[in-house]
Amino acid sequence: MERAEGPSTPDLIEWNRPLSPWGEANAEALAADGAEADLEAEHHVSVSATASVVSDTLPSVYFTIHRIRRLILASIDDPYTLDQLREPRMNSLVVRPLVDRLYDPDDPSVVYCLLANRIQFLRQHTSAAHHTVNVARAALCELVASRVLRRYHEDHPGQIGLLILAHILVEGFDPFQGAPEEVESECRQLQWPVQRRDGHEKKLTTLELAIISESKLFLSSSACQRLVDAVWQGVVTYEPLSFVDILPDHYEYASVSLYDPHRAPLLDDRRLIVPWIRQVTELLQFITLVVFYILTMVNRSSPHLSGWECLFAIYTAGWTLNEFAAIIEHGWAVHSQTLWSFLDTTFCFIYSCYVLARICDVLGYGGVIADGYGVHVLCIAAPVLLTRVAFTIMPDNIVFIAMHAMMKDFTRLTFIAIWCFTGFFLALQWLVGSNAATSGISGRSSLGWYETCKWLIWTWFGLDGTGIDRSDEFHPIFGPVLMIAFAFLGNILFLTILVALLSNTFSKIIADAPAEILFRRAVLTFAGVKSDSIFAYPPPFNLLALAVLLPLKSVLSSRSFHDLNITLIRALNAPALLVISVLERRRLARPRRQRSQSLMYWNFSGFNPHGDIHAVFKVEPPPGVERELEELDNLSDLGVAESELGSRVSGDFARTRPSSKALVVDATGKQPNSFPTLKDAVTALKNTTAEQTIFIQPGTYSEQVRIPNHLGPITIQGYTCDARSYAGNQATLTGNLSRQVANLTSNDQTATLRLWSDNIKIYNLNIANTFGQADKNGQALAVSAQATNLGFYGCQFTGYQDTIYANEGRQIYAKSYINGAVDFVFGLRAAAWFESCDIETIGKGYITANGRDADNNTSFYVFNNANVTGTSGPGSTFLGRPWRTFARVVFQNSFLSDVVKPIGWSTWDAVSPTDNLFFKEFNNSGPGSEGIRANFSSKLDAPIKPVDILGKGFKKEWWVDASYL
Repeated sequence: MERAEGPSTPDLIEWNRPLSPWGEANAEALAADGAEADLEAEHHVSVSATASVVSDTLPSVYFTIHRIRRLILASIDDPYTLDQLREPRMNSLVVRPLVDRLYDPDDPSVVYCLLANRIQFLRQHTSAAHHTVNVARAALCELVASRVLRRYHEDHPGQIGLLILAHILVEGFDPFQGAPEEVESECRQLQWPVQRRDGHEKKLTTLELAIISESKLFLSSSACQRLVDAVWQGVVTYEPLSFVDILPDHYEYASVSLYDPHRAPLLDDRRLIVPWIRQVTELLQFITLVVFYILTMVNRSSPHLSGWECLFAIYTAGWTLNEFAAIIEHGWAVHSQTLWSFLDTTFCFIYSCYVLARICDVLGYGGVIADGYGVHVLCIAAPVLLTRVAFTIMPDNIVFIAMHAMMKDFTRLTFIAIWCFTGFFLALQWLVGSNAATSGISGRSSLGWYETCKWLIWTWFGLDGTGIDRSDEFHPIFGPVLMIAFAFLGNILFLTILVALLSNTFSKIIADAPAEILFRRAVLTFAGVKSDSIFAYPPPFNLLALAVLLPLKSVLSSRSFHDLNITLIRALNAPALLVISVLERRRLARPRRQRSQSLMYWNFSGFNPHGDIHAVFKVEPPPGVERELEELDNLSDLGVAESELGSRVSGDFARTRPSSKALVVDATGKQPNSFPTLKDAVTALKNTTAEQTIFIQPGTYSEQVRIPNHLGPITIQGYTCDARSYAGNQATLTGNLSRQVANLTSNDQTATLRLWSDNIKIYNLNIANTFGQADKNGQALAVSAQATNLGFYGCQFTGYQDTIYANEGRQIYAKSYINGAVDFVFGLRAAAWFESCDIETIGKGYITANGRDADNNTSFYVFNNANVTGTSGPGSTFLGRPWRTFARVVFQNSFLSDVVKPIGWSTWDAVSPTDNLFFKEFNNSGPGSEGIRANFSSKLDAPIKPVDILGKGFKKEWWVDASYL
């Protein structure tokens, strides 16, 4: 049967509507009218903001923030490290329930709100009483945020998924969106530099929150890095949100979109803010600065200002303006995360000192400035500039990353040391003034501040002991005491602490080097997307733009200023923009295969003698090879379903995610392309020989489902926190039909789940018939198994009379729960193996009613390692009775509680023969295993093996999951 049309769900994408995935109505419609979007990975579509799940109203960000805070506070109240939170036990008890609760395809702000709470918990960790607990809560927020983002990533593959990730990570959110007016008016902080942006000025992006909170686990996740790479390459474009702009131009707001160079203008000025283009531009600008600096220093002996020095001074002024604009673009918290921020700040300080000193040279020497103070100041910029070049060329080098982190610790500790140094310096100077006899000792003059500082510095670094030898000149007693104390504190204690601190910082960075590199890459990408139009003017033209355009902005209209600004930017950058446009069009115009064969894209790894090892994994095996591999090694032989591979490897046995090709049943409708009922999903199955899977999300589904005969195998998986048993099942299929009430003609018609197709595996599904007890004709089945090769793993079967109708073929019930009262495991012809099942009696009656009617009938029920308990009271239940005269049932290696009668087995009635019955037991334990058994039952000398009833080699068959046996 062909797959039927699925349930009615919102369209995944509407290409001609200017809507964001969550109904943002202010996006610009940049997509071409009626253009068909190409979703291939190599083709970039220009979609300003497309619809994924369009909702009438956006979820309240304010509400979500405080909801998450309550959940985090309630979830964790003890100090845990991030590694402890990622352990399987904490993952199943804390992390995954939070992810399941918070993940909402209709709400893109969840990740933002989680990171906002992380920042708040990090700010609150200064309290000594809750220091470690708040750090643990912040770590939990980051971990849950990464898991929620991963779920968005997995649920939305392809270019549409990339666009959704972009809306989550780089589209701004207002933390007070949806807050009551009185709360917003009272709590919102006034921001003096805010410039009007039509509602975008008070927003922050999720990526920015991740950077300022140093959420390295989140930023290094595959979902986040996918978006970072797309932004870096310019595939995803957006209008960045800055704190304040020096030369603002926000007449047009460009929403998050996927870039298509064929639809963009030839001179597209927005490509200047693409991070990789921006980095190349900044590198060329900085190299120009270094060249001007070197030429200036080579000609430093000129008696007057040289042309090179003038060029250097003007160009560096423009470069410094760019640096200042970069700092206020997103604030120092973000800018300081770039590797070379401290070098740029140091150079800007040196340049400022140079300008002041050069002015003094000109004013103080009448224009004769050869070898002036300004040149002396400028000399010390050499180590800063040359080091900055190395940092720029190798931003991913772990040594430079470690130096950046250690520089913060070194600066902090140095300030503390200087503070301590100042105290000793003042004490010694005041002692000199108080000791009148000092000046007369050995004819020496009174000590000044220069000598005191020099001796303290030499003592600090262990260079010279003169300060200690002459310490009595400060004071006969206190002078030596202070100098020796300073030697211990400065030279021994301080340096020991400094080395230990820096070593610890370096070891932490090296231990998690990949995350550190990805974090810096995210910082570089985010900081590379500029909002201020001043960045579009290369130095020193930005000075001219600031002097001319900024006054004009107050005179011209927004439209006129925008047109003038764009015209000037395109004119100044025309050569670069033309080269960028040609290269991008050429790259996308040629297929990947043609590009890979050209010399420009040639993979020179072919010269590697081990190149074939890399090449063999480049292309996935063709379908024919895949089928042969599947026939040779079926994944079910390993006891691992496709959707569980990732979780099993990590030690987590939950099954909460459907496989990529599974049909999803979700009563809430939140899962894209899901079906509201299991019946709808079964109807959508194709009549093909290929394996098909149905995944059922948490919930109770009240319906009767019949699976008719299909050509291929079918797997049904229920959502569970632990696939190894039924305890964590969260998907329930329930019905309440009975033959008495519904006036049905067969037991099968009463079943909640009716299986009439071979080769079906069902995992972690609760199947119930809630009809309960009846005076007569109370048959109310939970499952009716009318086919062969049926496997039930980690399921629950709930009923009262005739719960399981195991009627045909070979069947396995493993690690499951079965309850009932009367004949609740019955059937005519099935060979069924019950492995490690919990069997609970809820009323007086019989567990089994096997209907084997002839000696050549293969029907056989074997209960191995069963746990038989009940609420029906002691001595209330028989192990079974014969529905037909050749009944065959075995209980072995099982625990039988006192609900089992001492006689064990019962006859059907007083006249039915018992000569051909096969009621056996072996190695049972518990009070129910004791007593005198019925004379038509006996004990086995050896246990029955699964191969005896299921056949040789059954474990290699598709429907058998050997991990449960």
